[in-house]
Amino acid sequence: MHELSLAQGLLKQVLAIAHENNVSKVNRIKVSIGTLSGIVVDSFIFGFDALKKDNPIIEKAVLEIESQTPMLYCSSCNHQTPAPNSWPSQAMNCPKCHASGLMPVGGDELLLMQIEME
Repeated sequence: MHELSLAQGLLKQVLAIAHENNVSKVNRIKVSIGTLSGIVVDSFIFGFDALKKDNPIIEKAVLEIESQTPMLYCSSCNHQTPAPNSWPSQAMNCPKCHASGLMPVGGDELLLMQIEME
């Protein structure tokens, strides 16, 4: 379950930032998870909740997750458009020039967006 190691990495990063800033408590952590990342969000949350109990600085922190949809890039006209929910199972042509073969851009990331600390 790679979600557990990802949650562990996130908490390590948050704790490092908290220690750098002499923080006594982390209240909220906001992350962005791309829909193409392969991360099972429920498993990631489970791992986060299990691991945060080991440290009093983050034990009451709330995890907020924002879903990140990939953009589709057309190499024919350089247009970018958000990928619809039906993509990639349903092929899509460029809405501007109608070319086929759109390439995904982004949507595969796990990004720490914000930390609320005291």
